[in-house]
Amino acid sequence: MLASAELGIVLLQAEGAAVKTMLSADAVCRQITDAIELLNHPLRLKATLRN
Repeated sequence: MLASAELGIVLLQAEGAAVKTMLSADAVCRQITDAIELLNHPLRLKATLRN
């Protein structure tokens, strides 16, 4: 499901995250507020996604 999304963001919190999920994500954030900040600041998102 994450791989089919336009933008996949995984939250890596205290309980962790599955490796398969992290590998299929476009970005990994530690907190939900970090993920929201990426969406609020397109240039940060662009910098995160560049190869």
